[in-house]
Amino acid sequence: AVTISGADSVMKYLARSRPERELLGQSFYDQSNVESWTWWCKCELAPTTQKVAKMIFTGRKLPGEESTSAVIDLETALNTLETFLEGKKYFVGTDVTLVDISISAALLPLYRTYFDQEERNRYPNIMKWLGHCFSIKEFKDELGVVHPCVEKQAPFNPTQTQE
Repeated sequence: AVTISGADSVMKYLARSRPERELLGQSFYDQSNVESWTWWCKCELAPTTQKVAKMIFTGRKLPGEESTSAVIDLETALNTLETFLEGKKYFVGTDVTLVDISISAALLPLYRTYFDQEERNRYPNIMKWLGHCFSIKEFKDELGVVHPCVEKQAPFNPTQTQE
């Protein structure tokens, strides 16, 4: 038996096992864009969203300047996404790809806890795209109905001291 490990490897294996779904892209050009954006998600977006989510769920700052840096990095990443998604229904091509799955998964915890109405208004392209993703049958089958944050949870309590 062969064992496949690592989220990227498993995602690509599953995508290649169903080539008719074209989750890796429809053309070589699309496939290279899928690769680029999934790499960006893995290296830039996901670590940042994980840090901010950690602060939200624990109510604690990260060591040193990491808390401030994480919030700034999140805003930078969101601005990148917002600009890129202008006028787009999907990240790459004309249908869902691994990029849509990866990035929506990275943003999901913050969509539920951090993106209140004010934040959603700042990023209308991202929110439109996320709303579309979350309305797709396969997303709904896996996630259920995804509700946005009503009251923003702060990334950390600035008055709490580190132990």
